[in-house]
Amino acid sequence: SSTQVVRGTRVLYLTIFGALRSVPLDGSAPSVAINTPLVVGSEVVSLLSGWQISLDGTLALYVADERQDERFELFARPIDASAPAVVLTSPMLHPGGVQIEPSQDLLLLQSATHVVYRSNHEEPAVTELFSSELP
Repeated sequence: SSTQVVRGTRVLYLTIFGALRSVPLDGSAPSVAINTPLVVGSEVVSLLSGWQISLDGTLALYVADERQDERFELFARPIDASAPAVVLTSPMLHPGGVQIEPSQDLLLLQSATHVVYRSNHEEPAVTELFSSELP
């Protein structure tokens, strides 16, 4: 893979097959899958702005239509994959969801307790700013 994020002791990267993986910087353990198997037609958002490591280095944050094709949600999972992913977005009322563009990253607040993202999950024609508490 050519796209990666480094923070703390791990690297988060997207494989050419669209899987998000994490590996220790020192190579002391094999890589682990961050996203769960995707439904047919689904993907982890490939833009670097669609996935990040939390400021404290403990969580992988990513946007994917992991559970339903074309319904993009924000997920958090321990960077070492020691626990399942948690959905951070509110329930989606229709296809669409978290909006990621090259110039508009997920915004990790300096408190390391929240992430801010854009979404149209409440109203299809309206993109709003939302904040979610990190697990």
